[in-house]
Amino acid sequence: MSESDLLLRLGKASNDDERNWIITQHFLGTLSLDLLEAVKASSITHWFTPDMLNAMLPHLSDKIDSLYLQLQSLPFVERYAQNGLRIHDLT
Repeated sequence: MSESDLLLRLGKASNDDERNWIITQHFLGTLSLDLLEAVKASSITHWFTPDMLNAMLPHLSDKIDSLYLQLQSLPFVERYAQNGLRIHDLT
């Protein structure tokens, strides 16, 4: 999606929830395929750790540590108590 398309869609959005979803969709489109797959897998569970990601994505086992670190830097990923990370509910 081009920047002008993004701005056009944001301008046509009828509320904040719709605008947030448009921005989230755009942001997800900028992620590498492996990281996007990790985001999708981690959104299934209430919270996740590297071991859980490895169980869900065994074909990416050699990249799990790196992906877990990258997930920590995403704006919609947050710490979950002592257990690991989680995807924010609004995402």
